[in-house]
Amino acid sequence: PAGTVNRHEFAGLQQNTTGTAMSRGNWDQAATQILGEASYVNVALEGSIDYDTRILTVDVEAHFTGVAPASVNLNVALLQNNVEGPQTGASGNPSAVLPNGNYNHMHMLRHLLTGQWGEVVTATGQGTTYSNQFTYTIPADLNGVDLSMGNFEIVAFIAEGQQEIVTGAKGPITYVNVPNNNATAKSASSATVICNPSVEPSMVLKNNGGNDITSATIVYDVAGQNSTTYNWTGTLASWAEIEIDLPAIAVPSTGGVLNVEVTAVNGGTDSDNTDNTTTGAAISFTNDQGVGEDLIFEFAQDRYGSESTWEILDEVSGAVLASGGPYSDLSANGTLLHATPVTIPATACYVVKAYDSYGDGINSGYGAGFYRLKNNLNNTILISTGAFGSEESKPFEITSLETGLGIDESNTVSSMTVFPNPVTNIANIQFYLEDANNATLTVYNMLGEVVYTNTSLEVGQNMIAFDVAELGAGMYFTTVKTANGNTSTKFTVAK
Repeated sequence: PAGTVNRHEFAGLQQNTTGTAMSRGNWDQAATQILGEASYVNVALEGSIDYDTRILTVDVEAHFTGVAPASVNLNVALLQNNVEGPQTGASGNPSAVLPNGNYNHMHMLRHLLTGQWGEVVTATGQGTTYSNQFTYTIPADLNGVDLSMGNFEIVAFIAEGQQEIVTGAKGPITYVNVPNNNATAKSASSATVICNPSVEPSMVLKNNGGNDITSATIVYDVAGQNSTTYNWTGTLASWAEIEIDLPAIAVPSTGGVLNVEVTAVNGGTDSDNTDNTTTGAAISFTNDQGVGEDLIFEFAQDRYGSESTWEILDEVSGAVLASGGPYSDLSANGTLLHATPVTIPATACYVVKAYDSYGDGINSGYGAGFYRLKNNLNNTILISTGAFGSEESKPFEITSLETGLGIDESNTVSSMTVFPNPVTNIANIQFYLEDANNATLTVYNMLGEVVYTNTSLEVGQNMIAFDVAELGAGMYFTTVKTANGNTSTKFTVAK
């Protein structure tokens, strides 16, 4: 990214011969230079937000201490912090990369209360003080991004016309008419593909009230079954949020969506229960099954192998069966494959965990890294594209330790899964093909009628997005046919 500092042209620092845009490597030098300069005006501001009406009121004062132009422009801006979203080049600031690979954006401009170029101030004589008040009704969201209380900042700056910025300041915000005992169930999450019949979910609890939250009753279930209650205690200040790890919950055999609700706050009812429920992604059981004691784990690092590690664990005991990394860095962007033998001691559930200390996975522009696990028949049990943040987990199940039992050696299809499951909009059908020759993907309904066919399949990882909008609710079967055999799985359409 490029940026400007005070809309000023710094000789020798611009990206081009003229203009204000500079590469980020020059921002520190430019900012230091600006901070060492005196200005002819001081500006201060403070704001308040009415919780009920969402009206922001900002009072601004500017005092001119030196000789100023006949007029200047006052700008007042509303900013927002902690906005999760994508960011090209996020690896350049790894501390802001979230565990899921998204970026935590800070100080994002949300509104200019004084218009694009500011309010014109003409009383600029030395010793003059200018003051004004501005208001703005904050919407609930912008383009679907929640404008949540507690994440706002206000700033004011004075510019000479539409160019040079002379000075600026950030002011405090107070909140009024804030209800007490007001919790928000902000989000819920869990493993989405599992082997063992239970998950350990988590939820993010936010305090949108004027007093501390010291206890909360949280009720959660999967697909409406196995309802579980957890009583959280602690101290959560106003506008703060916390991720709470919930005890394990059994998952029905058909899988389903994780539902979480806050039913009580500080021993009583919530003053606003409209935001007390949230859901996580659908949970399904792994289709990754393998046989044989002796497996091979293949890990293709990207350029920065020193950031990459992995391990294979028994999902129940946590015992580490195999591990690898960190690896040596490559001299240029690319990949290097590492193959490690893995001995499986028993038929059970296991998990592969891959880690990246930098937070951008192994497939983010420095080489298309990946990893996969093969059984002793050289069939791929599971595979990952390597596109993750700091960590990724993939469970798998070993169904037999007897070579050749339970898997067709000639089958060229592996790691087939459909997600989300149940599906309401787009079904993502994912599978790996060793040989795509004459391969066909077909989806059938319960009557055996063909509802979708795709013959444009490729060797390697395939991801087919199938729109189920025209289908009725119920169970469907997807089958990949090859010259060497068929592989099928099922999914449910929910309306």
